[in-house]
Parts: sequence; structure tokens; C-alpha cells
Amino acid sequence: MLTLVKKERLVFISVLIATSSLLVIERLTSIEINNNLILFFLVFTVIGNLSLIISQYLFGELSKKYIILLLLIVFSVCLGVAVLTWTNNWKTQAILYRNSKHPRQTIEYRMRSKYGYGFEKQLIRKKEYCPILTI
Repeated sequence: MLTLVKKERLVFISVLIATSSLLVIERLTSIEINNNLILFFLVFTVIGNLSLIISQYLFGELSKKYIILLLLIVFSVCLGVAVLTWTNNWKTQAILYRNSKHPRQTIEYRMRSKYGYGFEKQLIRKKEYCPILTI
């Protein structure tokens, strides 16, 4: 039987805090994670970590089969929700302005499809800090 010692609990809780804070920042501010795989990984990590912590406190020792089954259930639920709620990604149609001193700061015209019902359009001011993180 597997049991979590104090160090492992601290690692689980610190990973939970780090990943959930990234998700909260992404959802509540203008910062967006524009890589769907990284976003899926963050959601899976938060939910899987939380379910393991709760299971450890409720049932004590956890077997390997229970942990694998729990993580497979969490993965399939996250994948199902991701597939059912997925919307098209925003695609840049034109860059209207690029800052000459800071070339990673732009004003862009973006669109995404509404699956046969037209397009959603937006003008955004974008600051790219790394390839997967933009504000």
C-alpha cells in the first residue's frame, strides 16, 4: 500500500497551489495561455492533485490500482469536458500596428469561426512575453 509522507504532501499541496494560481490568473485577467495542451495539462494537474489529496485524507493508504484508476477517471472527465466545450482558437487576420521599439507589442485584428453562424471579431492589444503566454 502507498502512503504519503509529509514531504510528498507538501509537494502535492505546493503543485496544487502553483497550478491553480496559474489557472486563476489565466481566467480572471487578460493574460491568456494560447496553447491548448498546456491549458489541459494545468486543469488535469489541479483536478488530479486535488482528488489524490482528498482521497488520501478520506481513505488513508492508497493502492497503486486505486491511484491509476482515479487518474484515468480524472483524465477522461477532463478530456470529455475539453472536447465538449472547445471553441475555435482566435486567428490573427491582420496586424494593424507594431511598436517600433518593442516588436512584441502589437495591435491585432482577430477572428474565430462560430461554426457556420459567422465570425466573432475583436481588436486586441497584445504583448507577447513567451511563445505560449500573451497579454
